[in-house]
Amino acid sequence: MRVHAVLFAYANTRSLERAIRSLLTLQGLLKQITIFQRSSSGSPDVQRILSVPGIHVAVHAMESSAGDFPEFNTNELAHDDFYLFMHDEDFLAARALAFNQPLHDGIQVISCPTSTRQPSYIRPLAIRCESFHKRCKGLGHLLQTDSEAALAAHLAQFTDDEILTLDTPLLMQTRRLNSHAHAQRVAYLHELSRPRAELQLATSQSTVGVMLSVYNASQWIEMALSSLASQRVPANQVLVIDDGSTDDSSSRIRAWLHRLPNAVLIETQNQGKARAFNTLLPHVNTDFVLELDADDWLDPHAIGHIKYLLTGIPEHSPLVYGNFRTWRKRTSGDYELFGIHAGHQISSPHELLSYALPLGPRVYRTSSLRAAGGFAVPSFADGRLYEDVLTIRNLMQRGDIVYRDFTVYNTVQHRRSITKQHQGQWAHFVHLYRAHFIDSPRHPQ
Repeated sequence: MRVHAVLFAYANTRSLERAIRSLLTLQGLLKQITIFQRSSSGSPDVQRILSVPGIHVAVHAMESSAGDFPEFNTNELAHDDFYLFMHDEDFLAARALAFNQPLHDGIQVISCPTSTRQPSYIRPLAIRCESFHKRCKGLGHLLQTDSEAALAAHLAQFTDDEILTLDTPLLMQTRRLNSHAHAQRVAYLHELSRPRAELQLATSQSTVGVMLSVYNASQWIEMALSSLASQRVPANQVLVIDDGSTDDSSSRIRAWLHRLPNAVLIETQNQGKARAFNTLLPHVNTDFVLELDADDWLDPHAIGHIKYLLTGIPEHSPLVYGNFRTWRKRTSGDYELFGIHAGHQISSPHELLSYALPLGPRVYRTSSLRAAGGFAVPSFADGRLYEDVLTIRNLMQRGDIVYRDFTVYNTVQHRRSITKQHQGQWAHFVHLYRAHFIDSPRHPQ
């Protein structure tokens, strides 16, 4: 076996140096070290450690990897070569000499627990290079947000007999394991890595499309589109409208269209999200349509799982919703899981006004959305705020909306979000529109 170590997003020079020192204990197995670092001011000084005797060291920028993992040099890879993956503050434990043991040719992945403490999950530690390049593509959006999550998502591509699972951790960490979101993070990584039998049924179920309205989202849009391109079960249709962006959002979207064969881009003058979605609505040809914000992204199994859930939805339910994760971006450039915003069932338009969180993700029944007149355009704020609340209220007049306990949708906190910029407007909106919700019937009279 020869080992090509791949190190992702180390926060400082000290932790990176410690990782490299630990790798040198591999005693002749280590062939190359590839470092992917963020271009933030807090990134480690790689130039200090580029010289490792007898080992080739290469450095790449993580931000260049929106669509796929960056290309490795595959010219000299042998059948028994493995990529060893380390993240942030990982360093190799002394007992990692277990790499010296011979492996059966059928073994493609070496995995181990993340910790001896609970909660823990089985992480992919090393992947045979040939298998990595054949099977592990298209998750660059996860690489940018969370490299460990990207590898966890790849683990589902392998069968149990291809994975050698060790009993003890081979990597140590100096991470903040006491974070309030640590248990949720472990559950998230486990969810990404597990095989999903329900995806095998998705081809015979209801068709699901995705709608995106984009306005000056150049910083985020490629993550959203990358998450659509990497779906294990692809969306039946992707409709994107550039709502008069003045940045390069449109050109970034066009660059992705060839990777989304069912995608259509429409460009208009700026009109606001509700009007933009109403421009797209006549083009929707799927049974259901998921609303995806330009600065959000989906888990790789999201569309398949939604299709599976829709099989149990009452025939006349106009909307299905669930939970979503919230992330925040650190100054180092990486993303930290802040927590899961859990939804709950609401049964009347009046309850919608006291719903503590944005209701989402929102999966609309297309026929119901059209019958309700499309997306509501309130007179408030020229129709550019809380259109989702009024749209849901209109749909509740046509049937019961349905909550299901599922989490496949990701949002990131940032100052430019519409919700963040206009938090103070909600009370005014409720004051103006309360009667519309209190007096609104649940179903048509």
